[in-house]
Amino acid sequence: MSKPFCNVDEVAGIIPALKGMKFPTQSPSDSHTMDDGKIVIGLKDHIRAHSLISKGPVHGKFQRGIMAWLHYEMPRYIHSELDTYTVGVSPISSESTMYTLMKQTKIDYDEFVDYFTTGTDACVIEFYYRYAESIRDQLAVNHIDRDVAVWKLKQALPEGWIQGREKVFSYQALRNLYKYRKKHRLPEWQLICDCIERLPYAEELLFGMSVEKFIETECDPVDGDIRWDSDDEDFPL
Repeated sequence: MSKPFCNVDEVAGIIPALKGMKFPTQSPSDSHTMDDGKIVIGLKDHIRAHSLISKGPVHGKFQRGIMAWLHYEMPRYIHSELDTYTVGVSPISSESTMYTLMKQTKIDYDEFVDYFTTGTDACVIEFYYRYAESIRDQLAVNHIDRDVAVWKLKQALPEGWIQGREKVFSYQALRNLYKYRKKHRLPEWQLICDCIERLPYAEELLFGMSVEKFIETECDPVDGDIRWDSDDEDFPL
């Protein structure tokens, strides 16, 4: 494993979604795909998309047809929060805690977020690995069965453990996620939001405006808590 990250694996459905967007007015889409695979958004489609997105998720429902496959490796506490977003989201697969924990034989600090791997916080990880080793030793001499060993290891697993997952998100789901997480206190959310900003035609088809304007007018306001800035020397990622 590595430090937390979020990458775009693939985006699909842009042309069909824009075509369907024009059905209510029975007007043709002026977007197309070039021979080299590049998508060109027509001016009329651009204007129409901006208008519909600005009127809310019901009018901007064409966004549900644009799908982005995201691969991300995040600590467990981020996965638990991401799992609250279910509309327009399809889980594909995730790394198995069971297989990883049962085969682990040494302390691998890369499997945890950085601020748990130095100083006194490192003792949390060291304690867990010593505990895991004792469970595997008991399993080896048949003092406990495999099901009990897995159950014990999963119960004690720290929230800072990094796990990889793949999910498919609609552009509408990502717009909603970005709105409520861009100014979140946890720095991992900034990595996910940065990934959303890099999506193809994000400003035209996801935000419906420039990223800067969306952050200023749509995102949840800062509630007074300290926020990490990616340019800050103390930013832990």
